[in-house]
Amino acid sequence: MKKYIIIFIAAIAMVMTSCNNDVDAGGTATQPTAGRWTVSLMQKSGNSWVDQADGLPIYTYNTAADVDSLMWLKDAKGLSDLTKLHADVNKLTFYSGVATSSGSSAYINQIEGSTSVTYKVINGAIFKGAAKTPSGLAADSIRYYIVCGTDTFKVAGFRYTGFPADEE
Repeated sequence: MKKYIIIFIAAIAMVMTSCNNDVDAGGTATQPTAGRWTVSLMQKSGNSWVDQADGLPIYTYNTAADVDSLMWLKDAKGLSDLTKLHADVNKLTFYSGVATSSGSSAYINQIEGSTSVTYKVINGAIFKGAAKTPSGLAADSIRYYIVCGTDTFKVAGFRYTGFPADEE
């Protein structure tokens, strides 16, 4: 009998503590700049931009240090390698130091014709509500430039919405 009373009390205790709705999951230090984005890649040619690729998914997210001055940039299609960025979450801007993309799978490596390309991300910015998605919705916009030697690439797009009509 004593065993059943202990089990009953333990079950009641678990039920009482598991119903706590006051949990605040919080966020990260780079939450305003973090997200999944759908972007296009353009290469500068003279005074114009030439389309290289559309509908590329990229991700921006916090580092393990969880500080508001650093974030990661990663793309899912091999545009470049994982890049650590310097960020200003208040101004929604970012840039990188010099980075190296190694391996032949990165899109920039294919364009540059090399397995090791040195590049940097410059003039990165996020604009709240400034993009219009393919479905016509307003979304945050992202834009940055990748400089590889004498070549400049522009990456621009919108924050992923999850709507099928916005898939490019």
